[in-house]
Amino acid sequence: SKNAELASKNAELASKNAELASKNAELTRENAQLVQQFALLETRVRTMKQGYESQTDELTRTTKQQELSLRAAKTEYSDTTANLHTVTEALDIAKTTHTKLEAEMTARHLADTVVEINAMSPRPDAVLITGDLVEHPGPVTYSHFRDLIEPLKMPVYLMPGNHDDPEAMWSYFGNTPMFPCKPPHYQYVIEDFPFRILMLNSHFDDSELPFFGPRRLEWLDAALSASSQPTLIAIHHPPMRTGIGFIDMVGAQWYQGLGEVVKRHPQVLKIICGHGHIDLQGRLGTVPVQMVGSIAHQLIACRGEDIAPSFDNVRVPPRLHSWLDG
Repeated sequence: SKNAELASKNAELASKNAELASKNAELTRENAQLVQQFALLETRVRTMKQGYESQTDELTRTTKQQELSLRAAKTEYSDTTANLHTVTEALDIAKTTHTKLEAEMTARHLADTVVEINAMSPRPDAVLITGDLVEHPGPVTYSHFRDLIEPLKMPVYLMPGNHDDPEAMWSYFGNTPMFPCKPPHYQYVIEDFPFRILMLNSHFDDSELPFFGPRRLEWLDAALSASSQPTLIAIHHPPMRTGIGFIDMVGAQWYQGLGEVVKRHPQVLKIICGHGHIDLQGRLGTVPVQMVGSIAHQLIACRGEDIAPSFDNVRVPPRLHSWLDG
């Protein structure tokens, strides 16, 4: 009888093992498909970057006449890039090009924006910098960036963008109030206001592409479950369909989980983001999403996936996000 019982249990375990093996095989196939999709997307991104560099060369040639006036900016920030939002306010400072002239122009744009923010009356309560702090992450470039924003007279908070290195950011800013997070998520909550601000991380390795996987989703769900206070979410990549081919080509899969978590937490009132160098409104479910332009240069909207977009080398003015209680 015992032998029969053991044989029955062994058969049941064998059946479960076979079922698990089948599921593992299915997951392996799905992972292989995802790897192929990401490889295709990375190829498209490389094509876009080549076209972007061509556009950059043209943009530099058309701005040579500004070089003398731009030399008034005495400090060179050859690698500085950024997306910058503020509370009460949101503005976006996006990536520079690799040329010295472009870098000086972007540094000048950022310096002018810092002056403009400080001149606001009343002043914004905080500045949220939503990624792409630098083009080539490291202590020297992050130090240059920090010098640029040092004159801001209100608290400043940072998050990584696709051009940043979260680990390098954390090693440089982790001991400051500007980046009060921990690995591996590099996400955190700001609770100094009548509403909460969640600073999320959509960086994906060395890729231009966004990512928001299970561990980050788990962190987000726990953070939202911890309080029912009204909440503003800030993230680098736009979690919405933009209608711009080379931004949307990664598909909606990366932010589907984000949308499902946000749907369970009605206290989320708004999402702000950067990345796209253009002002655009959208939604994630029923939650409004606002993508804002760049202080470095603006995208002249491009609808194709494989055609380099054009850019206009102008700075956007600050845009205020005000909290009105009741």
